[in-house]
Amino acid sequence: MLPDPDLFLHFVEPLLMRVHAVARHYAHREVHAHDLVQEAMLRAWRGFSQADGRTHRVAWLFVILRNVAIEWRRGASSRARS
Repeated sequence: MLPDPDLFLHFVEPLLMRVHAVARHYAHREVHAHDLVQEAMLRAWRGFSQADGRTHRVAWLFVILRNVAIEWRRGASSRARS
């Protein structure tokens, strides 16, 4: 079942500036930060459900962002070694 788009936007919109600031910290470049935020939002959308009983959704979102950044860095370092 797809999440309610309005509920998702209501949750995400107030956090976007903070999410982007953290992504800039991880990526150090604006263009890469945008990519990290986009991927994190996509994963959050896929995992978001209005029936979900999570009480710590903000932390959940930032964990997703951290995991995306870790995967991105691992990919970048393996591309650099090739």
